[in-house]
Parts: sequence; structure tokens; C-alpha cells
Amino acid sequence: MYIPKAYQNQSPEEALSFIQTFPFGILANQQNQKMVATHLPFVAEKEGDRLVLFSHIAKLNSQLNQKSEEEVLTIFSEPHSYISPSHYEKTDSVPTWNYVSAHLYGKVVLLHEKDDQLLVLEKMIRFFEKEYESQWKSLSQKYKTALLAEIIAFKIEVHEIQLQEKLSQDRNKKERESIIHKTSKSDKENEKTIGIFMQKKEKTSKT
Repeated sequence: MYIPKAYQNQSPEEALSFIQTFPFGILANQQNQKMVATHLPFVAEKEGDRLVLFSHIAKLNSQLNQKSEEEVLTIFSEPHSYISPSHYEKTDSVPTWNYVSAHLYGKVVLLHEKDDQLLVLEKMIRFFEKEYESQWKSLSQKYKTALLAEIIAFKIEVHEIQLQEKLSQDRNKKERESIIHKTSKSDKENEKTIGIFMQKKEKTSKT
């Protein structure tokens, strides 16, 4: 994706933290000369120096087409907020949109072994609702086997991370502070979260 220099964040650690905070992403690739996409939850982990994403998709969904080593793009895009020009000192200003998003490119690896498939499901259970783990363990093997027959578990070995934080870095300090004040007090969750991200960015800003 196009990322102006002011909005680039090249920290793999911050990308991992962002994805773990906003783990519902879009898996996209090309199939039969057409772009296709599926909305999925992901678990992001480090394996050595590499970021790896884990998830599963319905077997009836033909997007992955039973092919390993296929190049895919995974998109995470939250939070976001409209930014009014009323915060700017110059009248000749227009509205914009602040947001944080990550594009991750990698090779998908389909997991066919039952133990590997269960490992993915259990990673997701522990990440999203650890309290459910005891109930999961009590389920019958017959039920689990039937469940696995309906899904394709996979991991994505990420080789490129693009993290964009568009948080009014191109505005002056007074304007940024005005935006932070407004968004951090908003009753809209997305706006409030943008305010929090801007506050964190402001602490590391040199201007």
C-alpha cells in the first residue's frame, strides 16, 4: 500500500501488538484471475524472527483452493476516525480521515494433519477466550473430528509487513492537540481509540 513517509512505522513489534489488539482481518488473494477476500480472526505470533498468522476457513470456501505456498495478503484496519478541518488554523483546509492499518504479505501453509489443525483451534481458543478451554477439552473426539472435517486450518508465514499510522503527523502541535482533545473525549469508540493512538504517538514525537 502507498504509505507517505510521515505515516510509516517499520517496527515489527508494534505491528504485532497492533494485530493482537485488532485481530479481525481480511484474507485476500487472486483466484481464477479475480481478487477474492474473506473476513477472519487471526492469532499472530513470532516464530524466531518471523511473524506468523494462524486461522481457519470453511472448507466450502474455495478461496485457498487446497494450495499451500500461495502468496496472500492479510489486511488489518482499525481504528479509524473522521477528522474535521475545524481543528486547523488555516481556513483553507479540508476534512481527512485518521487510521491505523497493516498489510501483511506471506505464503499460506495449509495444515492437513489433525494434530496441527487442533493446535490452530486451541491457539485461537487460548487467545480469544481462555475460559472456554476447559469446555473445549470436555468435548467428545467425535465432535472435534466432525468439526475439523468442515474447516481448513492454515498459517501464513509473513515476509513483508507494511504498517501505516495516519495520525495527523503532518499537522502542527497545536492542531494535533486539538484533535486529541476532541477524539479522546468522544463517545464513539473508534474516535476515542484514535485519540489514544495519537496520544501515544505524541509522546514519541520530536515536534
